Amino acid sequence: MLELQVGAYPHSKKRRGAGEKGAALVYVLGLLLVTGILVSITWRLVRQNEGLAVREMQLSQARLLSHSGVDHALFKINESIGKSDFNYSVSDLNFRIDGDRLGFLLDVIPLGLFLQAYAQGKVKYGTETSALIAKQSVRIEQLLDLGDFPAVGLLNREGNLVLAGTSEIHGSVMLWRGEVRKATSEKIRWQNGVGHIGPVWDSTSVIWDNMEADFTRVHSWMEVQDALIQDDILVSERKGLPFWRAPHGTELTDTLLENHTIVGSGLLLIGSGARLLNCTILAKEVEIKGNAQIENGLVYSSRNMRIREEASLKGQFLARDSLVLDLGVPQNGYPVFYVHGRPSVGEETDSIYIGELYARNYQGEGIFMHASWEIPDYNSDVRIRVDSAVFLHGLIFTPGFVQLEGSVEGSVICQNFRFQHSGTIWFGHLKNVKIKSSLSSIPVPVVFPGLKAEAGIRKWN
Repeated sequence: MLELQVGAYPHSKKRRGAGEKGAALVYVLGLLLVTGILVSITWRLVRQNEGLAVREMQLSQARLLSHSGVDHALFKINESIGKSDFNYSVSDLNFRIDGDRLGFLLDVIPLGLFLQAYAQGKVKYGTETSALIAKQSVRIEQLLDLGDFPAVGLLNREGNLVLAGTSEIHGSVMLWRGEVRKATSEKIRWQNGVGHIGPVWDSTSVIWDNMEADFTRVHSWMEVQDALIQDDILVSERKGLPFWRAPHGTELTDTLLENHTIVGSGLLLIGSGARLLNCTILAKEVEIKGNAQIENGLVYSSRNMRIREEASLKGQFLARDSLVLDLGVPQNGYPVFYVHGRPSVGEETDSIYIGELYARNYQGEGIFMHASWEIPDYNSDVRIRVDSAVFLHGLIFTPGFVQLEGSVEGSVICQNFRFQHSGTIWFGHLKNVKIKSSLSSIPVPVVFPGLKAEAGIRKWN
């Protein structure tokens, strides 16, 4: 028994050794296979990441080229600051470079009170027809540092500024000659308060060079829009955007529109539930009411515009004849409200406030402007009327006359002040008005020859 067991042991050991060697070979081959797969996957990931990195670099190059197109337009505009040729031709800003591998395209068009730049950067790769393209649209605006402007500036270059009632001015006052006084008349008398705190800038101040505005380009743009509205012809200036024509009395409510151009042949109403994003509205008359929302919008009326109730507004709102604001909610983002002047010759108007920008009720940030187009400086009709319920943070600007009540934090620039009291018209007087200078920087329309142009709202396509 023992001999048989001893004799059988060597054969069993040989069989086990052979099995173990076979299993080890399988393990090694499996390990090599897994390692090869992992190496292959890793290599593919490395190559893929390299491709993504190259593509990302090319896209960054395309975007930088697009930026360079906008920078070209800003350079050309700023090159004309302070010069007599500030009213440059917009077509002169357009530019195109199409190289073997890199290129950009720039189109600049007037869009209301601002300019709109459409810039495209292109990076070619692979075949000649393959390219990465980055597109953007940029609103070109000017940046106004309110700290550089006076709290009050009178452009008439004569006379004094007289404070009546409880009027207060905190900040600099710009008068060509004259001084800030307190009213002493029995009909309109200074009552109490701090009066004026701050310096008076006279004719020697360099700030006078920045007080002029050029509305020529805005006038040309409005003439084109008037023709489009009257002639039932529309050639959209916002390339590639859908548009439709609205008959007289159309009311937009409970609707969301984005990147649309709407042309109204008569009255166009924008009411509660309407939300318009990046839209252009052109109509003979416009009324905005309820809780309508307009964001980054351009609204133009060839006659009159009324904005009231709980509407929330961002963008620019232009009227040829008159614009009335009666808003019950605060506004932000410095929307621009602009009146150009009376309609074209032969155009009728039914406005109660002919030729006025009238703010009955307004709270928050904003810019009020009236061009007083082709109206002589000596015409003393009120161009901007601001009631006591108004608190504005921003800018009031007009070459015409202003009737001002309420409060302003920022700057008020006008030909002169006027208001009527006790049967008498008082020029150069402010009654129960609070004006305080501000250090804020705000975006303003491209109409000031002395201000630097900046890139504003930027959108990538």
